[in-house]
Amino acid sequence: MPEVAQFEPYPALYGGSDGLEFYRRLAAETAEHSKPGAILAVEHAYDQRAAIKEIFADSPFAFVRELDDYGGNARVLIFELRELNPFG
Repeated sequence: MPEVAQFEPYPALYGGSDGLEFYRRLAAETAEHSKPGAILAVEHAYDQRAAIKEIFADSPFAFVRELDDYGGNARVLIFELRELNPFG
């Protein structure tokens, strides 16, 4: 899709070797900038849903809901930041 590359920033088009690096960074870094109860919605490719849920399972975020697009394709995952335990 050369036309997309003209308009989208590089990080939006390149997600590492498996296309999931952006989600790993979100899962690892977003909590420190958010308050418990914060909602995080992530858009994804139709075939990435299971992998992204697995990435976030090891994060401070709890899975809330899946949303499909108007074509019925997997498109959005919603997570909520859990209360962080200050004692580890």
